[in-house]
Amino acid sequence: MAAQQVAAARQSLILADGLRRLGRFEDSAGLTRAAAVASATALVDDPVLADAGQLLSMALYHLGLLPAAGRAARRPDPRPRPPGQSVVIAILDRPAHGDYGIDFLLDDLAGFSGEVIAVFNNPDIGRAMAGHPRIDKSAILSANAGVARAWNIGLNLAQGEIAFVLNADLRVDCHTLNQLAQALRQYPNAGIAGIGGERVDHQTLMPTQAFVPGGFSSVADVDKVTGYLFALHLGRCWDAGIHIDPRLSPYFFEELDMAAKCQAAGLCAIAVPLDPVGWSHEGGISLRDQPIKMFGQPVDRTRVLSENAARVFRRFHSVRR
Repeated sequence: MAAQQVAAARQSLILADGLRRLGRFEDSAGLTRAAAVASATALVDDPVLADAGQLLSMALYHLGLLPAAGRAARRPDPRPRPPGQSVVIAILDRPAHGDYGIDFLLDDLAGFSGEVIAVFNNPDIGRAMAGHPRIDKSAILSANAGVARAWNIGLNLAQGEIAFVLNADLRVDCHTLNQLAQALRQYPNAGIAGIGGERVDHQTLMPTQAFVPGGFSSVADVDKVTGYLFALHLGRCWDAGIHIDPRLSPYFFEELDMAAKCQAAGLCAIAVPLDPVGWSHEGGISLRDQPIKMFGQPVDRTRVLSENAARVFRRFHSVRR
């Protein structure tokens, strides 16, 4: 019975999420209240049931009951934690409309067995989201420091052996993350894994073979993984002294750089074939031709592209397949 209540609570929150996006706030609130009742009932029947406390916290948060949501999120969990996993998200904006954004991603992570770390490159958004029940750790930066620096901060806060790096405009189910983690553990020399990737010419950095997410059937060694959804085996990366080069901020070539470092350390980067129904992505800021600032100064997109390409070229020049 308790498991059925958890399933009902999860389904109610999914439907409530869709109704909120349609502007049907009263209907959404009704389903959210139903989710709160179902998850609370499940906790009464089985206090250690997986996900019930997290779902209750999420429902209370969306009902505006922030103190109660916080208490639900902090309730003691008598279960032993599974092997450590962490999610790291760098956050620059918080869309008020549409189907993508950090609020939706955090809802997707309600059933994630591990910690969620948010690094806010926008202090206003960081303060507005303080106390969110699905954020376990956070860092609020006084100005946009770029995604590479934000990722490094989040990874340094991570306690999991496996860390997932997710774009804030991603939608993903937890099964996809678990499959990526499983692949990293199965391949003892893998340092980084993505849902897709490319092999590149080390002299030109141009792709020679693409592994399109959802479009290949076996694990492949690659020179670059998908930047909006990838996983790191932190134990292996830390042992090899591998981190993300902060000079690559605010964007471009971080994934190529990490793969090159893995190869130089005797590790590999892999693309893992997964069912594309498990995620969707709007498109990162590096794909948008829009002005941004880093440390308060305007960023010249073309200059960043050329300088970062030169840095990664030097890295790859010493790597031979």
